[in-house]
Amino acid sequence: MKRKIKVVAKISKDNFGLYAFEKIKNDNILIFSKESNKNEMMQKFFESSLNEINTFLKAKIKKIFVYLNNFRDIHFNSEQFEITTNINNNKKIIDNKIFNQNIEQAKKTFNKNEYSLILFQAKKFTTNYEHEKKQYLTWPLNKNADNLIVEYNATYISKKYFQFLTNFFQNFDLKIENIFTNINSIQNLINIETNTNSEKIVINIDENNSWLALINNDSTIKYKELSLNYNDMIKEFSNNFNLTETKAKKIFKVYGKILNNNEANYLIDENISAKDISQAIINLVKKNSFEILEFIKKEKIETKNFFWLGALNSVENIKMAINTFIMNKETILYNSKYKTNLSKIIREIVVGLEYVELCLESQFVKQISLIETQPILNDIFIMKKSNKIANLFKTLTLRR
Repeated sequence: MKRKIKVVAKISKDNFGLYAFEKIKNDNILIFSKESNKNEMMQKFFESSLNEINTFLKAKIKKIFVYLNNFRDIHFNSEQFEITTNINNNKKIIDNKIFNQNIEQAKKTFNKNEYSLILFQAKKFTTNYEHEKKQYLTWPLNKNADNLIVEYNATYISKKYFQFLTNFFQNFDLKIENIFTNINSIQNLINIETNTNSEKIVINIDENNSWLALINNDSTIKYKELSLNYNDMIKEFSNNFNLTETKAKKIFKVYGKILNNNEANYLIDENISAKDISQAIINLVKKNSFEILEFIKKEKIETKNFFWLGALNSVENIKMAINTFIMNKETILYNSKYKTNLSKIIREIVVGLEYVELCLESQFVKQISLIETQPILNDIFIMKKSNKIANLFKTLTLRR
């Protein structure tokens, strides 16, 4: 029986990874994992690790998923818009032609020469017929309407970065199967964990990334970068105490090990105490909390559903600062099905893969996948092997 294996390349600001997951029953199981060494070049890492994974799998991989965890370089963003198509046929019926017209207009509307689409979502469908409005979560095929309104959400990255990724993996004879980000992953994770359509505010903190995501009722996302990751803290601390970044990292390492309530005055280096470092963290979080509250106010978000996904084990006092100045309570999400012995990155990749699968296969979410040359499809048109005659008819109908 053919094995169902997906290979994922992780690209972050300072490190890279290569992973293989095998679909066993309904779970994506990690079977191969390799992370780059400190200061290892991207070309060298993937050259050696791809050879390793080919040997491990006893086959040469031809396709790869790309997981991006590096927003400052890729200019990640999302945009929401609506497209209205008038129904001009005699019967006032929504047919495949109407769908194609709407999708083509959506493609023209999102015409950003400097960006490349990585995901195109049809989120909601509204029909107007004889002054009566109806909303649908699926394409309203064969429904009566004077016009059809489709709400789209486009996720994109800079075209320059997209071309870099395409060319880079082409050098290894690999085709990019799909691109996803850790915002996509966490959106899926939040939906799994909370099982609610209410608005959510998610704060994510990694070694290299920190951002705020506002997830609306319809799962659309508005995103804002924060300055709360480990490197931001090191930079802030270096500036405050006039230290080199190398020395600041050493001090933070000691701080993470010794800090508790009884050791706040412990001198870590000359005149720098654990309390001084705690205050520097608090000041940075205060600054970010002001930006967060202003952003929430601007977007008119009233939810109290705050979620924090943090991974700064070396800076333990960040929990207290975030808890005090941003959320008032701490909620760290991870479903029990994602084993705790897996790292945060691995768990995000797993739910990201599930998100991609959901986008391509779900009869409910109605996602449209697009990577440059791929056609825009909705899953109502996904072919089912069990109905070859219908599939042939659909193929001929959709061919233009």
